[in-house]
Amino acid sequence: MNPNKSSKHARAWFASIQKNDSPLLEVKSDGVTPIIAAGPQPRLCCSQPLVNAVAALAATIIADWKGPRLIEGVSYFVYRRDSMGDPDPLYVGIANSSNKKGVKSSGLWRIRAARFCDGYESNGHVDCLSRSLFEGHKGYANWVTKLFGPGVSSGGLVAPRLLQPVFVHFELWNPSAHRILPEVPNAPLYVEEMLRLWTLKSAGYGPQLLNRDGN
Repeated sequence: MNPNKSSKHARAWFASIQKNDSPLLEVKSDGVTPIIAAGPQPRLCCSQPLVNAVAALAATIIADWKGPRLIEGVSYFVYRRDSMGDPDPLYVGIANSSNKKGVKSSGLWRIRAARFCDGYESNGHVDCLSRSLFEGHKGYANWVTKLFGPGVSSGGLVAPRLLQPVFVHFELWNPSAHRILPEVPNAPLYVEEMLRLWTLKSAGYGPQLLNRDGN
């Protein structure tokens, strides 16, 4: 796709994103992220607004599962804001409401779920980021480098400090959801994820995206 056309589609998508999306992490006024003891190792903590947002999504999907079954799952977008207040992309992801066999996906029904669990070994983004920060796991090393600056000492640990606030935008995936390409108005959830990544990369955002082999 022509980069100018890709940029136009990306800007139209950004315009649909709310100004009051939830922060990814609990953060103090100085940008330091509190460390919690949520298991055998220190952890970062999802922000309470994010926890509330995921709980609301789960409740809506559960109701849909019992009724019309119009919701395929959730699309989500992790981003910062540039100097003009516009979204600056970091990550594009999805969470399906059912698995490949059509069975209800347990990952969407728990508070702190939909890939945003912060419990130990939950395999959510925040948990994986914690393991990379505090245990040296390499899977999210690119997240650590992109999101955090020098930390500060806190109780014998180095508490990480966000370079900029990080937000998460969620969208229930149903027939009325915003598709990034008008040429593909009925894209299913898994196709939309690929189209968003392709469009953002074509628009020049590729080098800053954190999507790397599913991480």
